[in-house]
Amino acid sequence: MTINKLYSTNILAVHNVARCIVGHDVDANLGRGSLDAVMKIAPVSINGKTRWNLSFASKYCSWHNSDAYPIYDSCARVALWAYKKQYSFKQFTSNDLLDYLEFASIVAAFRRHFDLESLTLKEVDKFLYVKGYELQQVKTEERI
Repeated sequence: MTINKLYSTNILAVHNVARCIVGHDVDANLGRGSLDAVMKIAPVSINGKTRWNLSFASKYCSWHNSDAYPIYDSCARVALWAYKKQYSFKQFTSNDLLDYLEFASIVAAFRRHFDLESLTLKEVDKFLYVKGYELQQVKTEERI
């Protein structure tokens, strides 16, 4: 899958994920920007166990409708948490960042608070990724 390669989402059971996407017929949801699309394709059953592929699901949906779906990944999570601690732009817990519906509302609050609504969601995603990556590098260097 192209998204798997582009974003290094580490999806090993590509066929299982593809069957999940096709099985949920999310095309109408993607066109409408319904956040339910992410929630439908994030859980994938592999060998009887359910794996929660939230990062992949958000990237897949964003690829199809970048105006509606903020990208969830560890970098965005780290960046949003750091901004919350410094600026308290919205009240939320770290666990709220794991719930995509909450995550999307947190990104929207971040955009409003910092007057970033003139930027596309894709531009905000890129900023959160870069900032989160930088913050993760600092933490890694502090541990060394």
